[in-house]
Amino acid sequence: MPSYGAGVMPVNPTQALSALDPSVLVGQGKVAIVIGSTIGIGAAIARLLAKTGSCRRIIVFGRNEQRGKGVVKVLEELNPSGNGLRVDWVKGDVSFIAGSKAAVNDLEAMLNGDKVDLLVTCQNGPPTGVITLNEDGDGTEFHIQALSRFIITYLFTTRHLLSPTGAKIMAVANPGLSYDKLDVNDLNLKEVEKSGTRWKVQLFLDQSKRDSTVLDSFFEEFNTRYPQYEYYHLHPSLVVTEDYQVGKFPFPFGFFASIGAKLMGWTPDGYAPHPVYILLHPEAKKELGEGKYWQSWSSVLKPSPLGAWSSNKDNREKLWAKLVKMVE
Repeated sequence: MPSYGAGVMPVNPTQALSALDPSVLVGQGKVAIVIGSTIGIGAAIARLLAKTGSCRRIIVFGRNEQRGKGVVKVLEELNPSGNGLRVDWVKGDVSFIAGSKAAVNDLEAMLNGDKVDLLVTCQNGPPTGVITLNEDGDGTEFHIQALSRFIITYLFTTRHLLSPTGAKIMAVANPGLSYDKLDVNDLNLKEVEKSGTRWKVQLFLDQSKRDSTVLDSFFEEFNTRYPQYEYYHLHPSLVVTEDYQVGKFPFPFGFFASIGAKLMGWTPDGYAPHPVYILLHPEAKKELGEGKYWQSWSSVLKPSPLGAWSSNKDNREKLWAKLVKMVE
């Protein structure tokens, strides 16, 4: 049965975390990895994790070494005095298969036997309406947004790098859409582009729906196949990060994104309580139930039901087989 949390009352994560006695979270000794944490949402989540004092280790991962080391310094300063937080930096590039696998290898080496309680993936590869191929022949943005998340999550799961006592794996990306024409043999939509029937703005929408469908589908399979862990997929809505550029969106979506950012956009730190509430709050499971897919278009978390394609078990299993073959 789809784990989308239907019928659950909405929760305001910021208020819930603020009302919580800080001592409840301090000293939990969790080990966290945040992928894509040199800037934006990932960095904000890492900052809030450090500030709560709930972690004994946080590993920052990204491409920009200068930014990454800057985040490490900030996390060390935010950690409550005497809590003994260790912060490490790992550099990597998850825009292609070998890079995604190497990232897991490097993170495993950095862990040095520690098991991961919280694995958060915030790498951002938004659709653009064009297909720029990487060395594997995959769309670069698609690989960053979806395929790298599968590779990282799959390898952390199957290599037993996750804590056996309730590890949580979370993607902050784009749940809830459905690309009903998805062909597992054309995940990159190269045949769709080649057909010449889709304008740039139409391909942009196809890519957005495709990303959401692929992510939701394999996260649902992870939840089904590995029930000892919890796999979450969250939509942050509009978050105005340090490198937020409306020019990346094809017209007219750049215009809408510009207006939306001014009227309803989150800052990264304003959004961070939403994922951190799910990751840390002791009452989160009670309040949210078994739901694993959530959106934050307002101050409260609301369920984001699986789309039609992702709700089909046969579809998900075909996609799973395709993705596992890519990894192995």
